[in-house]
Amino acid sequence: MRRLYLLRHTSIKVATGVCYGQSEVELSETYEQERDAVKTLLSAVLFHKIYTSPLKRCRILAGDINVNRTEVVIDNRLMELDFGKWEMKRWDDIYKTEYSKQWFADYVNVACPEGESYSDLLARVSGFIESLEQECNSCNFLVVTHGGVIKAFRSMVLGITPQKAFESSIGFGQVTVLDINN
Repeated sequence: MRRLYLLRHTSIKVATGVCYGQSEVELSETYEQERDAVKTLLSAVLFHKIYTSPLKRCRILAGDINVNRTEVVIDNRLMELDFGKWEMKRWDDIYKTEYSKQWFADYVNVACPEGESYSDLLARVSGFIESLEQECNSCNFLVVTHGGVIKAFRSMVLGITPQKAFESSIGFGQVTVLDINN
């Protein structure tokens, strides 16, 4: 059994209500305190490998908490949903568009304008999970990623619908532990 420690990046400098998805954004002023809290939380766990989204809010955190010099692998499949034209726009403005009504009615299958659908994200996460089959059979892996990606992992590993996975919130710096059976 492989144990995944899914870590959402720490808080960021983006105004509340802004869609940021795959946009590069700055870490918040509280980054060092949040990073230290995560380090303490994970200090007793030895990781076989650390995987991270290439976005700097994840990549920096992965490097900073890697006290044992574990191999860190950047993997594009761990990026947040690509919101396309909606990136860095206010959700209040997005909600007013006609297209958003279609997307919110079926975000699993309908892609964001010039972006992805949640099915696209699920396919990326599925491919990542499948690639772990080549890894150590009974090891711990740290995955530094994003809230939407963690919900996709929960959906696939726990066998719940994406809608059910979205009912729970994933806080900044929160760790979700999932076991993947062979």
